[in-house]
Amino acid sequence: MRIAGQLVLLLMLSCSLVGGGSVDDPDLNNLPSGTQGPGGVCDNSTDLSKCINYSGSDYKASSIKQNCTGTYGASACSSDSCVSLCTVGGGQVNEAKHYFYSTGSSPYTADTAKAACVDLSGVYSLSCN
Repeated sequence: MRIAGQLVLLLMLSCSLVGGGSVDDPDLNNLPSGTQGPGGVCDNSTDLSKCINYSGSDYKASSIKQNCTGTYGASACSSDSCVSLCTVGGGQVNEAKHYFYSTGSSPYTADTAKAACVDLSGVYSLSCN
């Protein structure tokens, strides 16, 4: 049930987050160096045991920031306590990398993270790098 709820939330966010960010988007122009993607990172590792790097070029930083229910930032998702990585839309303008953690309020195991990745139609990896 937890995975289904997260999928609904992800789908709702995806509809509002993809929006053709361009160099005219002030949030894209002001992201600090070391940014992991044009949209930045939504770190929800404490509550949902997950962090998402919106790395595709079509994400707008302003939308990610507004809709992030965790901590918005421009630095990479941590690999500490990460059990797996799921890449959705790999190499596409809507690419997002989901990091699943064994810590936090809703910890993942390798099996539950793999199931969540399958539900996201992503590519699963045990490596979080």
